[in-house]
Amino acid sequence: MDLNVDFIPGASYQWFGPNGFNSTLPNPVIINIDGNGAGEYYVIIEVNGCAQVVSETTTVHVQERPAAP
Repeated sequence: MDLNVDFIPGASYQWFGPNGFNSTLPNPVIINIDGNGAGEYYVIIEVNGCAQVVSETTTVHVQERPAAP
């Protein structure tokens, strides 16, 4: 799963989400996400000492892979 925001030169990023997820990358990738990763993710972007919580959150729904027949 990819989380994306517009890149802002000189900004710092702090993502938060379910199951203790956090990242300082502007566009983190979560590999092998499972049901514990379902929920809302949000990012705080700081530029020149001013932090702003991005007003949009991303809700992730994870469907488990069905068992092979």
